[in-house]
Amino acid sequence: MLNSARQIIANVPGKHLDPLLLVRSQSKDSQGYVMISYNSESQDSAQNPSLFVDLIFYRGPEISECVRVSSDIRFNIAPDTALSTFRATNREGEPFIHLFEVQDALMELFRLTLRYEPCLIVPIDKLSHKTLCRLLEATRCQKSIIECNDFSSPLPTLHLTDISSPEDITNYRPPFRRGRIMIYDTVRNKDLIQQRSTTRPSLSDRQAPVPGEDQPKATEPAQVFVHSSNDDHDSLIDDALSPEDEHEAEEFSALIKQILNSSTVSQKNTSPSPPLKGRESEPQRRETKPTRRPTRSHSEKPAPEPQSPPISEFTRLFEQSFRSFCQQLSEVMGTRADEAIASAKRKIQAQSPDFRLESLSDETAASVIDLIELISVDAPFLKRSRLRQAALTLVADLYNKQYDLLEKHHAIEKVEQCYYRLKK
Repeated sequence: MLNSARQIIANVPGKHLDPLLLVRSQSKDSQGYVMISYNSESQDSAQNPSLFVDLIFYRGPEISECVRVSSDIRFNIAPDTALSTFRATNREGEPFIHLFEVQDALMELFRLTLRYEPCLIVPIDKLSHKTLCRLLEATRCQKSIIECNDFSSPLPTLHLTDISSPEDITNYRPPFRRGRIMIYDTVRNKDLIQQRSTTRPSLSDRQAPVPGEDQPKATEPAQVFVHSSNDDHDSLIDDALSPEDEHEAEEFSALIKQILNSSTVSQKNTSPSPPLKGRESEPQRRETKPTRRPTRSHSEKPAPEPQSPPISEFTRLFEQSFRSFCQQLSEVMGTRADEAIASAKRKIQAQSPDFRLESLSDETAASVIDLIELISVDAPFLKRSRLRQAALTLVADLYNKQYDLLEKHHAIEKVEQCYYRLKK
């Protein structure tokens, strides 16, 4: 499969050879990989393309790493997963076993493609040589890894080239006439990996209040007004009021003092005295323009507004994926994009009444995959191919980059089934 790898065993049916026993039989100083190829339909025909392959890398008689590879995605898997897939498929059909020896340098290049993100993916058979050269030059990669793969045969091939200068990219010639070219920018990916490894609080951590931590500075004035003493209260209010408000407050204070001084007169007579009646007319005049003293007071803290629960990383992942698909849907469908979304949403809700695209939860977020699939399948004939390819690329990217998160929420099987349905 990998270029310059030496093939030891080729195309042996799985019912005649066990990959685990094959690894255990290797000498201590050997290294390479066992490839298990799963073809698309009947295994008897040599014309059937490979659906995917599992690579079991070994050093001596021990398994060092397992990788699942298809034309669109690749990711690490546990050895038990590779062996259980082999045994389950071996009962239904015949996977084929291949054994290769490979050098350290080539194995390291392949491992880097598992960690790196490609900056360019183009089909070889769809582009002219001149167009391909322009695309390669447009990447402006100083150092990179160029991969050319072909999964159109039962034995897929994958050719890796280490590029050390922009001139090497310009002079690159693909070794195959069909398949895909993928470019991994070494410098940019190293920077990206370094940024990812830097620990920083997540969005949910920043939103959640930390017990015992001081409140933000924006709320400090409210705390000062609440806990201030009576002696300091007037000075704080004076700083906050305008000159007009201060003048009204002084008049109001003088009026209160006059009322208090006349309280001894009104103790024996419940009806207000004539002087008091005359003074009551002044507050009535101010009713048309109430003082701002009550509104300026912060003695009572406003009731906190109810906050919606934070969106989980799993739900946010599917929201972002659907927004990305909608952008491509708008380019293909134009004004009919909303109609296509509404129609597919009704079908999903008929099967899952709890599904609400506007308010996804961890239980309903994975149904976005079904929604994307329905939109692409129900699209008009002339536009269906582009939407299916967009959906297939999105699902493959989701599966490749977010495998651990999908596995944690038991969504791996749903994504795999959607991928294989779109692939047909």
